[in-house]
Amino acid sequence: MKRIALLSLAVGLTAWTAVEAQTLELRAHKTTPGSVTAGIGDTVQIDVIARLDHLDVSGIDLHLSLPKNAFDVVDQGRQSGVQPFAKGSLFSHVVEAYNGLNDVPDDADGGRLHLRYAALTSLGEERAASGGGVVASFDLVVLG
Repeated sequence: MKRIALLSLAVGLTAWTAVEAQTLELRAHKTTPGSVTAGIGDTVQIDVIARLDHLDVSGIDLHLSLPKNAFDVVDQGRQSGVQPFAKGSLFSHVVEAYNGLNDVPDDADGGRLHLRYAALTSLGEERAASGGGVVASFDLVVLG
């Protein structure tokens, strides 16, 4: 009987524990969630939006894959090589560890472009990010 009472108490306390999660969403710039219509040759800016709730993060390592023949990635042009991502307002104080296309061999890429963005907060006063906002953004040209 004691075990059942303890189990009931544990289950009851667990049911009242708030659930917190961190989420990322891809959304066309300055639009509401949903689909976006774009024609061949159009450039679409995509925002990576984070909802961190009350949790702090000290970095991000984001991997995306897109069909190779459908989109061309616009280079943000800050350094050599293709750098598809621009820092967003939520991560404006971070140090970028990686911003580019992953070097996946053609026979293993599955006909997809592989984009990667990795960033860490600095060692200064802003050691973590919290809340919500744009982590980074990237531009795609619709090919077909």
